Amino acid sequence: MLRFRWLSIAVLLLASFFLGCTHSLLNQAQQYELAGNDASALLTYQEALAKTPQREQQKTSEILTRMGHCLYRMDRLAEAFNAYQKAAEIDASNTEAQLRLGELYLTGGDVDRAREQALLVLKTNSANNEALALLGSTWAASNQPAMAKVIFEKVLSTDPGRVKVAVALADIYNRDNDPDKARDILKRCAAAKPKSAAPWLAMARLEEQEGNASAAEEAYRRAIATEDNPETNFRLAQFLQRAARIAEAEQVLRRVDSQRRDYPVALPDFQLLSGHPGNAVDQYRNAFETVSTPPTPAKRFFWQPRQMAVARTADSKTSAEVASRMLEAEISAASQHQGRQRTAALETVRKRLDRFRNLLDPATASVLQAEIALADSNLVLAQVYAKSALDLASDSAAAHYMNGSVNLALGEREDALKEWQAALDNDPHYMPAHLALAEAALQAGNKAEADEHVRIVVRDDPGNFRALIVFAKSLLAQNKPTLAAIMTQRAAALDPSSPEPAILLGEISLQLDQVANALMSFERAVVAHPDSEEAIDGLLRVYRRGAVSYSALAHMETVAQQPPVSATLLEITGRLYADHGWYTEAIRALSKAVQADPNRTTAARVLARLQLSTGNYVQASKTATHANSAQQPLLRAYQAAATGNSSQAVEEYERAVREGDQTGVAANNLAWIYAEQNTKLDRALQLAESAVKYAPQNPAVLDTLGYVYLQRREYTSAVNVLETAARISAMSQTADARDTAASIRKHLGDAYLRSGQTSAAAQIAQNQGRFSLK
Repeated sequence: MLRFRWLSIAVLLLASFFLGCTHSLLNQAQQYELAGNDASALLTYQEALAKTPQREQQKTSEILTRMGHCLYRMDRLAEAFNAYQKAAEIDASNTEAQLRLGELYLTGGDVDRAREQALLVLKTNSANNEALALLGSTWAASNQPAMAKVIFEKVLSTDPGRVKVAVALADIYNRDNDPDKARDILKRCAAAKPKSAAPWLAMARLEEQEGNASAAEEAYRRAIATEDNPETNFRLAQFLQRAARIAEAEQVLRRVDSQRRDYPVALPDFQLLSGHPGNAVDQYRNAFETVSTPPTPAKRFFWQPRQMAVARTADSKTSAEVASRMLEAEISAASQHQGRQRTAALETVRKRLDRFRNLLDPATASVLQAEIALADSNLVLAQVYAKSALDLASDSAAAHYMNGSVNLALGEREDALKEWQAALDNDPHYMPAHLALAEAALQAGNKAEADEHVRIVVRDDPGNFRALIVFAKSLLAQNKPTLAAIMTQRAAALDPSSPEPAILLGEISLQLDQVANALMSFERAVVAHPDSEEAIDGLLRVYRRGAVSYSALAHMETVAQQPPVSATLLEITGRLYADHGWYTEAIRALSKAVQADPNRTTAARVLARLQLSTGNYVQASKTATHANSAQQPLLRAYQAAATGNSSQAVEEYERAVREGDQTGVAANNLAWIYAEQNTKLDRALQLAESAVKYAPQNPAVLDTLGYVYLQRREYTSAVNVLETAARISAMSQTADARDTAASIRKHLGDAYLRSGQTSAAAQIAQNQGRFSLK
């Protein structure tokens, strides 16, 4: 009996010890939470859970709920969901776990299950405002604002300071075109919750949407006065970006980074997106140094070794993220160079990537390697690294996006679209994929889809230069020139050195038939960027609206040759000559432009097309190599073709196309080879159509397209194209043009014959003194 009594006492003492340990651990975990150290708090809660007896179901459920809160704040949503679900299963009376579970269902789009959780709580307590708020949110998410409005108003009648409900209700009234009611709700909420910035942030956005810029700024600043933290300052910075007050926005972002010393990337993120990667690199390096230097503790506590281990893990992850962004900025900065400078800069980035490899996860390293290879025009290597990244992390949005970018560079547009969509399937907020899909949709003429994607990017990243340009183009395509001009002006404020805003303003002016403004915009772009083909094309379109005589062009050519020689004016003159069919004069002027400025790739491209159109394939191929220093494969391809090595010619022409030949020479010649070999005719058609886009009035290029149609037995299309080629070729009487005309007539005769137009075929054969029944 005595032995049994001592055993009982020992058990009680042991239980008391564990309960005391658990209580101590819970207090310690809560202190970590209050200090914002969720990682340490989570570890401590896990230790407390392991020491809690299974019969203590309520305590176990409570610990799991606290673990869910930590996981949620750490963005580990799936694990948070599991913790809340277990907590609710263990203790059905744990309303907090049930409500958090419902909120996660709602976040994941499962409205019905979220509503079930709200109703489950309301069964036991019909006055639970949190459950009512969740129920109202499910109706709002189900596009039933009337029901949501009733519930939200009921909640606010008893608790006017419930911020999320007030903001949601104000949004409903705003959508119902009742901004005054929305303001009233937010003001009452702000009065009830004087220490919350959320009502003022909602008020600021409302005023901004209503066009009240001064009232919006006042509300943003009141939000900061209420809570001076990274979020409120960041929202003010976004407002300043939308208002094109860039210097002020950068100052506010500096404050954001000073408040968020553990992750100070707000300013460099903005600099990278706004088109200033060089500045971003410097700021990222400073940020990396900051996050890589562990703080020295002022005092050691008994629990500090564990906390420091967790802190080191968190710092390591943050350091990796900052390093990855820094390398992306370096790649972007290197891509702004050309030729050998670009190659050397990218090689430097490769070496830096090797230095950080032990810090980065393998998938991220592969994505960065693919990005470097793509910037270096090494598509084979880019494809290898991109696929490797996807093999390592199939659920990585960045890996899917990079695969899509490589596919696009390889000419595989449909595969690119699938990969970008897969990126969004894995991360709906991955902005590069939204932007890529917007640009692809715009090029395909799908204005609604382009608008949908690019609006998401501009809304979340108002300082994204590329997104603003795409948005402006989308608006212009929708015949909204005024709104397009606003977006373009915002882009111009972000990067005044870029020619794109000026070019786009010229396009907008042309749509509005404001020729003088268009002329000024395009001239401004050409003066700032003489090598911008888009700017020169825009300026040419303005000139083409008027009558330009031969003598006027001859005068322009003379003026352009006066010291100092203007390669830009010579190029414009040459292009205008070509517009009128004066090809000899055009080639002369463009040759002088290239002679005056050997690096003038825009003139070299047009010159190569004209030489191609007149049948001078040798000179066209040589000129095309000057259009882009990376296109030596073009010359090697011609040399291989000249020696009869067709397989090597095909390989080099394909390489030139992959590496971005913008003259159309590689695409045209490769299409011709495939047509002659009567193989890969789908690829031949794609290449021939691409060449025609570069040179739509060149009879030699049209002859290639007609020949491809002929080999594909699409005789009607062949006839249409070859008739156009014949009409254009008849305007020139040079020896090269006569050779091209002979080829066109032969193919046209064959097309007539095979399409059943025997009389037309016989007429061509009679004119040529021959008639071949093939």
